[in-house]
Amino acid sequence: MKIGMKELLLSLACLATSISAFAGTNHSTKATSHPASIDKLPKICSENYVDVIFAGGIAGVHTRDSHMRVTSTEIDTLAQTNSYQWDDGTGKLGLGYVYYMVDGPRISDELRWFPTIEPMLNLYYSNLDVNGDIYRFNSVLLNDLRYSTTIKNTRLMLDVALAIVSQGKYSLYALLGIGEGWSRLSYRDRLGDATRISLNTDNETNVVWEWGVGASYAFNKTVNVSLEYIFTDLGRMHTSNTGTTNGIAMPQLVGANFQVTTQAFLLGLHVAIG
Repeated sequence: MKIGMKELLLSLACLATSISAFAGTNHSTKATSHPASIDKLPKICSENYVDVIFAGGIAGVHTRDSHMRVTSTEIDTLAQTNSYQWDDGTGKLGLGYVYYMVDGPRISDELRWFPTIEPMLNLYYSNLDVNGDIYRFNSVLLNDLRYSTTIKNTRLMLDVALAIVSQGKYSLYALLGIGEGWSRLSYRDRLGDATRISLNTDNETNVVWEWGVGASYAFNKTVNVSLEYIFTDLGRMHTSNTGTTNGIAMPQLVGANFQVTTQAFLLGLHVAIG
């Protein structure tokens, strides 16, 4: 039977690891009278695999440097009042490739530093609501108006997750990514229950970056779960310039614009293929 180079290298790596683990067990000051079992060997002898990811959770949104021009003489400040209140929903569908780093440092048979690295292509969706006060003419004294903005954001991210340390079935990891975001925005402000400005829905495209940390637990060789925190910078967004106005003399609308960031906690299910 013909053996390929990949199979040969994998076999040699597994053999070398087994010999190393056996020797380390026999010469350690904490050694037992028998070599380490195969079950306790680090997973460097495992095949790399494809990781299918399903996740969902809660998110909070924050905006800053927010303002809108209403007329040639009036520029209003938009002061968000529901920053990071964790009342928005978010979800993720992803596909990754887990690569075992054979030469990663090992403390014991089960405790390893930097055991895996996983490039991923993740598709996120978030439904974000922003509410706040309007300071007319940028004055905190003229704050009788309220505004609301809905941001429906979809983003496609190239993420890389690096496992920092693993202990048996548990591992801690860090994540960094960049990608493209597509948002659909609406805007409305009001005085009491009466609408002053209602802008048409508009679309926005931005470069997006994110970072995060997480922990995972492996139920078996196929299924594991994760809990992760993700911080995302969605970039500067702009609403539409067109819509309806009530009671504004000679409006010269320049849509609301703001810098948007989110924080999210996601509970994930990972399924190994291959």
